[in-house]
Amino acid sequence: MGLWHNSQEDLSVFPLQAEEWSLVMEVAKAQTVEGIVYEGILLLPEQYYPPQALLMSWVARIDSIERNNNKLSEALYILTKGFRQEGIDFMLLKGLGLGNNYIKPSVRVGGDLDLYFASEEDFHKANSLVASKGIRVKKGDHNSRIYLFRKVEVEHHTKMIDIFNPFVQERLAVLMEEEGGKRRSFRIKDVEVQTPSFVMAHVQASSHILKHYMGFGVGLRQFCDVARLSITQPDEREAQKLREIYKQLGLERWMRLMYSFLVLKLGLPKEFSPYTETEEKSTEKLLEDILHSGNFGFHDIRYRKGEVKRSERYSKRDAVFKRIMPHLVFLLRIVPQEVFWYPLYKAYTKVFAR
Repeated sequence: MGLWHNSQEDLSVFPLQAEEWSLVMEVAKAQTVEGIVYEGILLLPEQYYPPQALLMSWVARIDSIERNNNKLSEALYILTKGFRQEGIDFMLLKGLGLGNNYIKPSVRVGGDLDLYFASEEDFHKANSLVASKGIRVKKGDHNSRIYLFRKVEVEHHTKMIDIFNPFVQERLAVLMEEEGGKRRSFRIKDVEVQTPSFVMAHVQASSHILKHYMGFGVGLRQFCDVARLSITQPDEREAQKLREIYKQLGLERWMRLMYSFLVLKLGLPKEFSPYTETEEKSTEKLLEDILHSGNFGFHDIRYRKGEVKRSERYSKRDAVFKRIMPHLVFLLRIVPQEVFWYPLYKAYTKVFAR
């Protein structure tokens, strides 16, 4: 209901008990979709609302989300103006860019700022410019750079798409060249922030979900982002292009599963999916993993000892083998090339990245 602002859903599960509402909030926070769920709550008849105390707590949480999104927008605005003055070209990946596809972008839980630099020269110029302001720039995974700017974590990337099979990189390069002139943008005050084209945003967001699912897991927010993106440019030609691209990149079976999940579990209207058929059985397995893992696997309580809350974020994701291997085994028949190459690429970049 919150994702589509649709009040026509089946309400037979209501009313909920107070403890059930508390669980809904805990799970929503663990999945970083509490803003979207709150929008759904506002569409319920008032007699089905959560208890007053919990509702007030939820309102306070929404205020915090909106304040954080304002902080992200302000940081992005300053960085964009600064880079433009130096002639540095970049695109914003995910985050606020995908958030603009929501009916109410301010309630989407924001994280960090991911900036993509198509040229190595711009990447190094941007890193040097930030460092020249006395900001500590650290090396991250996959040759990225990370720093804190106005209390916002910012990452600089030279890799846009999280696909690791070396035998499809040439096709990816051609695709990025083809789509380079079709960038989209949104405005913050007096500046235009560039984002990838509709097609590249799909490929980027969907492959990013796969990358995290191959690791500790991924939450509902990332799937919601792709669902909202899917309805922004409904065009059969684009759908056909996406199907062809995913097949060429060896991701077709994963994408069929992911879009089945969006249709069957998140209510994406079927006409906005690139695929006409859905896979019921595999989506149940995917849903189970998502609900357990939470956002990027930080909230998985299956491998924890003692009583913990589902919404509690863990800085240390332990039980690595037990948590990652089931995902890789599940994906082995779906994306065998990525299952093989991703761990090798991750190990290589940790050792040899500049």
